[in-house]
Amino acid sequence: MGEWSACRSYALFFHSFTSFYRSFCRSFYLNRGNASMKRLIWATFFLLIISCNVNKKVERQDDAATEKIPVIQANNRDYFPVLHDLLDNAQESIKVMVFQARYYLAFPGSSTNVAFLDLVQAVERGVDVTLVLDSSGWNKETSELTRLVGELLKEKGVKVFYDDPNKTTHDKVVLVDGRYLMLGSANWNNWAFNKNNEANILIEDQALYQIYLEKFNGILANSSPEYPFDAPEMHPDQADKERIDLITIAGTVAYTRPGKRNKTMDVVLTDSTEINVHRDITQSMKFIEKDCFERLLGEKVRIRTTLKRFRDDLSLTATDVFGPNMKARFTQAALSPEEEEKLNLSLDYEKTRLYADRIVPVNNDEYFEPVHDLIENAKQRVWIAMMDSRIYDKKPYYARKTDRNDPPSLTNSLCDDLVAALDRGVDVIFVYDKFTSPLNSEKKHFLKPLLKAGAKLYQDPEEYTTHSKMLVIDDEISVVGSTNWSYAAVEENNESTVYIVSKEINAAYADYVQRVTKNCSRITNPSHFE
Repeated sequence: MGEWSACRSYALFFHSFTSFYRSFCRSFYLNRGNASMKRLIWATFFLLIISCNVNKKVERQDDAATEKIPVIQANNRDYFPVLHDLLDNAQESIKVMVFQARYYLAFPGSSTNVAFLDLVQAVERGVDVTLVLDSSGWNKETSELTRLVGELLKEKGVKVFYDDPNKTTHDKVVLVDGRYLMLGSANWNNWAFNKNNEANILIEDQALYQIYLEKFNGILANSSPEYPFDAPEMHPDQADKERIDLITIAGTVAYTRPGKRNKTMDVVLTDSTEINVHRDITQSMKFIEKDCFERLLGEKVRIRTTLKRFRDDLSLTATDVFGPNMKARFTQAALSPEEEEKLNLSLDYEKTRLYADRIVPVNNDEYFEPVHDLIENAKQRVWIAMMDSRIYDKKPYYARKTDRNDPPSLTNSLCDDLVAALDRGVDVIFVYDKFTSPLNSEKKHFLKPLLKAGAKLYQDPEEYTTHSKMLVIDDEISVVGSTNWSYAAVEENNESTVYIVSKEINAAYADYVQRVTKNCSRITNPSHFE
């Protein structure tokens, strides 16, 4: 755009100059004996040159004021290739804050492991790498698994910190080299990288980078390099009542019913003990793929499990596997040259790069007011893909805001905003995740009034999770980030979200919503939410 403006300025100057030159020559010839006229003509000539230069400067300032912000969408399976390329090419610094992170010992070549290897290799080439992980007290199972990733990376030179356990850091943000900002809904785990519906965006802009750097530093200031919780409890039935880190898997996995204890435990088994896991691994095993144990037969490993209760049934679910070869496995996570080439071919930035007119951060509790206003002023459409959305009759028991004059949750108002939009003829599409079956009451209360008011509701299939948190509003606005429509997300968590002003980005996210709905079930009967 700047080059075009410069060319336009020179063209205008040349056109003006030639017209002036003809007049100048004619006047000079007719007045060649008049000294005053000669001085006037020469003065006019120099003023013309100065005015052209001023005009060029003004045009450059206009170009700077209207300069667009380049972005790359990184939705669903596009997230990992874009992230890998970003980390692999970092030269100075990488700063990451993420709610959930998983390293898979049993599958060293998984894309999640490659992302962690990217961090390690960045450290090895002199890049300053800092990672802030969530350590929420309300979700110790997830925090404990995330801790194991942190400890592994810390040994490799990554600066690892655990956030304040009293404040959930739900952000998924990557900051690179003072200019690149990546944010959205994707955690660093197998589901996010390979299965979920996830909405993310890579932004190249130094001003936005600085805003999120300040946010990162603020969270870092309240974080600690030490994990804030004690190790989980041991299984009460372990043979020698002491921690035994290693067992040998000597046979196939058996299914038995454990005793009735409803809590998270670090289960340590002896050689003679069978691990209590559902045989149908794909349904009952979290974070470990079907043939995990068959691959590990004969190896010494530790297995972490979680005991879960559903009505009268109890099941012990393996959540991860650890062993003495864990450090060495980092070297096995590297992509082959063929895999690298395939990823590089998928990154056609010239075709996928889009441009934003404006990008506005709406982080933490700054989210509600702008999004409320955007929906309230919508005239054509509000299309949403949102993992979690809730209405509350009263404040949740964990709420820290205790003012009785406050509404139970600002998310109640967002539901009202959508109903009002439907009443004035706005097209509302809402894609939601069937995260629990049956749906929790807060989610039912949110979705049912939307259906009655005429919204098009789409429920995703059970095979994967719609984990996106994004909106498409009219033909110009998109909202992308980590913020669910729950009390904690909108009012208390650390969250990172932006709204984007751009018709082409809006169209791209509208296309994304339409593609997601093709694999969903349209819900038309209000009794579905009874």
